[in-house]
Amino acid sequence: MLNFILFLLFILFIINDNKEKLKELTNLQRVGIAIPFIGVLAVVTSCIYYGGHWLAGHFNSTFISYAIFIIVVIISIYGGRWLLFTLINWISKGVFLGSGK
Repeated sequence: MLNFILFLLFILFIINDNKEKLKELTNLQRVGIAIPFIGVLAVVTSCIYYGGHWLAGHFNSTFISYAIFIIVVIISIYGGRWLLFTLINWISKGVFLGSGK
């Protein structure tokens, strides 16, 4: 339950932080940004949880397992970040350009 509350607070912080940029968008663009945000977040979370545990489980050494899991986390986060900012900038027609730099 605490994770869900923290997730909602995170979403509210992002919305509040980008309030001026969101006012420039149409309602369709706002929905078009919300759906990829939730989708990319779900895919990255699944990659980290299932992919990281599956890949790390193939190694007997605890150190190597943790190292592999950290690499999966880093690759998943950066891949999701790139995909999210690409989609958001495409949907918003450049309003959020420069957000991921």
